[in-house]
Amino acid sequence: MEKFKHLLFKISFSKKIKINQIKNFIDNKNINKEVLITTPIFYVNSHPHIGHLYTAVLASAIKEVNLMQNKKVFLSTGTDEHGLKVQQKAKENNLDVLEFCNQNSKKFRELFDKAKINYDDYIRTTEDRHKKFARNIWNKLQKFEKIKSCNYLTFL
Repeated sequence: MEKFKHLLFKISFSKKIKINQIKNFIDNKNINKEVLITTPIFYVNSHPHIGHLYTAVLASAIKEVNLMQNKKVFLSTGTDEHGLKVQQKAKENNLDVLEFCNQNSKKFRELFDKAKINYDDYIRTTEDRHKKFARNIWNKLQKFEKIKSCNYLTFL
């Protein structure tokens, strides 16, 4: 465990890590033998930066520790490719929105591959499988009347 703590502090780039939370996660013998780990899905309105890599490295390290404990582990990461900022950045770069997303998502994937991030799935919100899944969830929520139309008051 001491070696693992040192590794976490070394990759933290002077950020404070909640090492006790990670240690408790690792030491907990009562957790399931199957573990799902996800990173955020990163926005593609800009190139990847150290914060994206930091998140992916920690997720991959947690996966490796769980694999050493003979657990079945699945690590998912990817990119979120929607929104006004993405559209604006594509226009600034004289690119079609999808082409802009393709280029930046590729940069994220290449960075994670170069850093040996041990992910099992890399999802893009522009992929048909994502759209189909999201649509299915939306339809189920509507069917069970879990989506309601109403007016919202903001304080901005």
